[in-house]
Amino acid sequence: MNCLSISTRLTASALLMLFFGSGCGGGTTMVPVSGRVTLDGQPVEGASVMLHPQGEGRPATGLTDARGEFQLTTVEEFDGAMLGAYRVTVSLVRPRGDVDYDTAEAGFDEMSLEYVVPQRYGDRETSGLTAQVERGMSPLELDLQS
Repeated sequence: MNCLSISTRLTASALLMLFFGSGCGGGTTMVPVSGRVTLDGQPVEGASVMLHPQGEGRPATGLTDARGEFQLTTVEEFDGAMLGAYRVTVSLVRPRGDVDYDTAEAGFDEMSLEYVVPQRYGDRETSGLTAQVERGMSPLELDLQS
């Protein structure tokens, strides 16, 4: 009877470790993801790049530098993205003309915004951009057209 209770305890302990070890974040595999954004062949500085999971998961985001290059972040800076399939969006919007931020109203309307990156790339339904995040992947090349 003593052997049975030890075996039962070991089985219960193993099941509990498996259950709690696979909880939030415990089984998540992050992959470093970097890439480059160009518009009509030219690097885009200051664009927001976002990977939207096509299922369970968290989005990953990044910001392009002067060379159009970015590294993605999901939880911690530059930790990458979770394994899986994603829809990708890229956006860069600036106010038109000179803006006095001390006297500007709380928001901007469509007429006062300039879409540096065409607006369609900022919507996951219309961007047409996808990515498959996997171990050992090459940097993403997001070649956008006006």
